[in-house]
Amino acid sequence: MKKYNEVISGTEPVTAAQLAASLYVTDPAQNAKLENLIIVARQQIESHCRIAIVKRTYTMFMDGFGYGYRRDRQEWWNGVREAPISELHCVPREIYLGYPPLRSVTSVSTFNDADEETVFAAGGYYVDNASMRQQGRVVLRQGGIWPVALRVANSVKVVFVAGYDDGSVPAEIKQAIIGVASWLYANPGDCDKNCTEMCGAAALVKSFVVYFPK
Repeated sequence: MKKYNEVISGTEPVTAAQLAASLYVTDPAQNAKLENLIIVARQQIESHCRIAIVKRTYTMFMDGFGYGYRRDRQEWWNGVREAPISELHCVPREIYLGYPPLRSVTSVSTFNDADEETVFAAGGYYVDNASMRQQGRVVLRQGGIWPVALRVANSVKVVFVAGYDDGSVPAEIKQAIIGVASWLYANPGDCDKNCTEMCGAAALVKSFVVYFPK
């Protein structure tokens, strides 16, 4: 299981003035409402696409490095079988980081059973952030191994920065935010499902939807 905490440092990609112009709203007293709708709409797009739009720092915790699967990530079989010992080695060499685009990795740390934190040397892994539209990852260098003798829960911590730089959010995402915010403005309280799909904005961000690796 992966758990994320976040601290946002970037600014919203759409301004209240831009949304007001789209809605033909001229009353400045509406600005606070429009700003709130922009935040909600941006969060809807992020949730729909599983991405980070506004730049932020994530702190991700995992209960160790392994999967509950065999090395080939297939579920364990029932009964008794003969197999090479390598079948038991199910610890992956990579850690996938959610919410692309990944900008950078600040640190990778582990905790032992005494809750003591140890920072894993940055030279021991490679940060793969080659794609703006796919999950980034931390990959062990050749010959490297992950630390062992870790505590039973929240034993691995990865701090990383994700999201678009201010002013670099793609036009399709910005237009989708305006679309969702406009729909929420015209239909207050009427979003009991995915607002991005209900208002038709999903088509604009279809190419940004992230599918997690198996």
